[in-house]
Amino acid sequence: MIAIAILISFACYADDKVSDYSMSYFGEKTYDVEVSSVKNGNFTFYIFCEPKGNTQKIGFSLKSKKVEEFCNQLNTIKPKFEEWSKTAKENNVTDYDKQFDTDFGSVDAFFLYGSKWCFTYNIRLKPYFKVTKDGECLIVFNVGELTSSSNRFMSSKGFMIVFKSIKEIDDFINALDTQRVIKKSEKDQIKDDLFK
Repeated sequence: MIAIAILISFACYADDKVSDYSMSYFGEKTYDVEVSSVKNGNFTFYIFCEPKGNTQKIGFSLKSKKVEEFCNQLNTIKPKFEEWSKTAKENNVTDYDKQFDTDFGSVDAFFLYGSKWCFTYNIRLKPYFKVTKDGECLIVFNVGELTSSSNRFMSSKGFMIVFKSIKEIDDFINALDTQRVIKKSEKDQIKDDLFK
């Protein structure tokens, strides 16, 4: 029943883009952030990410009441990213991975399989620090295979979020501005009220 409600919610409001963000690691591509309708001040962000494999559209959803905590967790890894990046450069470290000691909790993922939206619930987002073979320092969220909760034969290879800089993290956080969504909803409601 929950899957049906989320599917209907996503299908009805999938075109309501509120912002976007970019990840230069993938060639300056931009990724949409869409939002469900606002009900009693609550809504859900749908954050599109870089797909692995043939999936065209994929990402995760984040309820408005969890956004502040999620962004706080992103902010906590920024100083460690700067520290470890400096250490890696000073010591010529390459080809290295280390998980950040932070917990983003669980989120729900979505992906487009053919023409059907599929959902996977309670996936863990675990960021890690990566130094490439070329010595480039990154923050990587690498989500593995996802299987539809409603059909185990529908799956995706997962998605990635890769930040190359503190600015990219800050831009991502700014894309999740809950106040912008609420203000837009209030303006839309005022317009709707004009035509009753």
